[in-house]
Amino acid sequence: VTDHYSHGFAIPLMALWAASAKRGALRREAAVRDPRGLPVLLGVLAIYGLGLASGLVWLTGLGVVGLIGGGILYLRGASWLRELAFPVGYLVFMIPLPDVWLTPIIVRLQLFVSTLGTALLRFLGEPVLRLGNVLQLPGGEQLFVAEACSGITSLITLVPIGVFVAYFMETGWWRRSLLVATVVPVALAANLFRVVVTVFAA
Repeated sequence: VTDHYSHGFAIPLMALWAASAKRGALRREAAVRDPRGLPVLLGVLAIYGLGLASGLVWLTGLGVVGLIGGGILYLRGASWLRELAFPVGYLVFMIPLPDVWLTPIIVRLQLFVSTLGTALLRFLGEPVLRLGNVLQLPGGEQLFVAEACSGITSLITLVPIGVFVAYFMETGWWRRSLLVATVVPVALAANLFRVVVTVFAA
């Protein structure tokens, strides 16, 4: 899982930059302690401890993000938390997805890329036979569409970038959603191109 999250170190830096853009708004908001933050902190501390005890990295990560949000609520109040909702929420992108979620996605993406790649290669005149995720060439060579060609790494890396750009460059939820959604076909097309070029090279 961690191989797909080599960009994770950059997420807190991007969140910090997004928070710094709120400096003006935060100066206008009164910083008042909110007692509702205390039970939130206790709850996320329990989540964090459970994550450490169970060895679940994603649960520990959720606990860290929750601690930051709860800390802001308790020390600075709800108005500060509203202003910093995006930077705090953005930290979720540094949390690795659980294997039980990620593995089926990778398998489906591998099948999608290999199926579409085979169809495209046949359209271009290459008589390729697909056996699951294996592409068999006319000369007998076999190429396996591995995880790296599934597009999962591109998706996990590009979606946070798309969200960041959409938040600062677009207005309106539908325009932002459309911009983020374009990440999916771009990532899949790039990996499909890699598969096709690899087959021609072989």
